[in-house]
Amino acid sequence: PVLESDKDSNILIYWTGHGGDQFFKFQDVEEIMAADIAAVFRQMHLNGMYREILFVADTCQAFTLGDKITAPNVTILGSSLKGESSYAYGSNTVLGLAPVERYTHALAERLNQGGGKYLQESIQTGMIDPFSFEYLSAHIGVKDDLAKRKVTEARISDFFVNVQSGRRPGQQQQHHQHQLTQQGDLKLL
Repeated sequence: PVLESDKDSNILIYWTGHGGDQFFKFQDVEEIMAADIAAVFRQMHLNGMYREILFVADTCQAFTLGDKITAPNVTILGSSLKGESSYAYGSNTVLGLAPVERYTHALAERLNQGGGKYLQESIQTGMIDPFSFEYLSAHIGVKDDLAKRKVTEARISDFFVNVQSGRRPGQQQQHHQHQLTQQGDLKLL
């Protein structure tokens, strides 16, 4: 699969699973290191593949996955800091494990409430502030010094809502204002 994006694309990269200090594991077989992630983002920037990236990690020591990122216009959010664990939510007796992390579950529950109204919140208001240390047993880490917009300015819907303008990558982007209807559907204006 190839990411079909261009200089006008906002990209959400959301990883949840097993990780540690500057690494993420895929099914306990392969690892990707923070330096590899940084190299991919650098290459994406050089190739004009994005306008902004929101990189969210929900793993143990999640925030360390962004330690090496230097590419511009990248916001990094991690569900736990170095030395902290990220805890699972619930369990599945058929699978014999918890299928979702606590932060990911709580975020999904919040975003699905209210017919999509929370998608219009800033990243700070909707993805950070509602989730306390008491609930997560970890501190959320945020790095937005590389980004054009701070987490208090960028909206969740800038990354979590797919706005199709009928264009193909490389074609001129048509800029649309959009809003969510009460049913949670995206409406182009």
